[in-house]
Order: sequence, then C-alpha cells, then structure tokens
Amino acid sequence: MPSVSDFVATAGASLVDAQSGLVEEDTIARMAVSEARLEAKVALNSTSGDLQLETVSLGDITSGVVESSALSTIRLDFVAFTEEPPIVVPTKSRDAVIDAVAGRDDMVALDRIFDGLTYRAEFVDSQSSWLVVAKSGDVIVREVIVEDGT
Repeated sequence: MPSVSDFVATAGASLVDAQSGLVEEDTIARMAVSEARLEAKVALNSTSGDLQLETVSLGDITSGVVESSALSTIRLDFVAFTEEPPIVVPTKSRDAVIDAVAGRDDMVALDRIFDGLTYRAEFVDSQSSWLVVAKSGDVIVREVIVEDGT
C-alpha cells in the first residue's frame, strides 16, 4: 500500500512527464501546463501511523463491498511557477543619464530648434538600458536608448 505522500510524489512526477511530452526535445519549456487538478476517491488506512492508500475498485463500490460514503477525497492542485528573474539595479543615476543625453550635440541643436526640451528617463531592467524621452510640450521629439554599463 502506498502512503499518501508517495501518491502525491508519483502524481507530481507523472505531470512533469506528461508535460515534457508536449514539447520538442531541443525546446526549453518553462511550463506548458500552468494548472492541473487531480481528484481521487480513496480508502485510507492508518494502522502503521502513516496514512496508507487502500486499493479500491469500482466493482468494490458498486457491489457494496466498500461503502462509497467511507471513501475519502484527495484533491491535488498543481500550480506552475517560474523563477523570478534577478532584479537589475542600474549603475547610472537617472540625472546622469539625462545630463549625458541632453549634452549630446544633436540634442543641443534640437533644444535650440524647439526652444527647450523636457526629459524623462526610465530604466528598462530586462535590457539593462535606459529609455530617455525628449519632449517639446506634449510632442515626443526624440527617444534615445542608453546602455547602463557604458
């Protein structure tokens, strides 16, 4: 008789095996199945101190050998999650990035043409870069991408 913990481990391993069959061999799969539920009606025995699963067939239930009200329900919910990407902290300050972009020859010329520009810089951690937006009023004049490490 398997224990409940053995049943849970085997069910989880079966889900992983089934999922790996959904993708090609060379493909790296995060999770193809994000959620799964397994529900089983079981007979439990606790004579050894651990909960053990008893084998019960549908015939045992329909013939009255096992009373269906005596069965327990085990419900397993599997939820997939992926590792969070590491948080990237910028090495440059927002002000330093804006000052560097505003000081470029092309931006100085645009600043004169538009009689002043306002700047906004956002760090894009997935790219380890800054997106600097230069605006004249509500109009975007130029967007510049600046690598954080250079």
